[in-house]
Amino acid sequence: MNPGRALSRMAGMFHAPVATFKGMATSPTFLAPFLLVALLSSVAGVVVTPYIDWEGTMREQIESSGTTMPEERLQELVTQQRTWGERLAPVTAPVGVGVMLALLALVWWGGANAMGGTLGFKGALSIVSHAWVVKLVESVLFMVLIQGQDPMPASRFATVVASSPAALLGPDAVGTPLAAFLGTLNVFTLWVMILGVVGLSEVGRLSRTAALAVVAVPFGLYVAGATAFAAIF
Repeated sequence: MNPGRALSRMAGMFHAPVATFKGMATSPTFLAPFLLVALLSSVAGVVVTPYIDWEGTMREQIESSGTTMPEERLQELVTQQRTWGERLAPVTAPVGVGVMLALLALVWWGGANAMGGTLGFKGALSIVSHAWVVKLVESVLFMVLIQGQDPMPASRFATVVASSPAALLGPDAVGTPLAAFLGTLNVFTLWVMILGVVGLSEVGRLSRTAALAVVAVPFGLYVAGATAFAAIF
């Protein structure tokens, strides 16, 4: 694909999403944004890993499970997690994001066709990959704002960038159902969802209402699941 067109399409997510997706209707592409998201995820994994409080993270997990563990065994596990976490972060982060993008594309592809659209999986992956580019802003902000901070449990990473109402609750609310619910209302995630509606409408030939349903239903299930998980565990 033409590099200039690839950059133009990714930039279009910020200033002209309707026109950009309209241009993708006949020639959907996904490789450039997909690789960019994966690359930045790998960089973020390397940058952020030193700020993980591995012991604090492990103690939180044990506490939430309602079990106990001998201190010696705990320290062994902390050492193992730190060692493997630092080694694998450049790989696990982009692989995880890549799988997530593919799964979201699968959901939107299935939903669009169930609603009478004409969307191939490549088109769905194109929509998801381009829409996800706006999340890179949050990733860059996170990498900048975490600099100079003390290591913290991984559960507190969501409070570094105040991108959702959960930031108003403070660090002590992390892990509560309310924090989980408010955390799903992340402004960058909602931005992705809005772009998804536009993309499904323009590329998948759906009405705005049908496109909204395709995006909103699985997102609503995600919100409910995240809240319920926090309430149970």
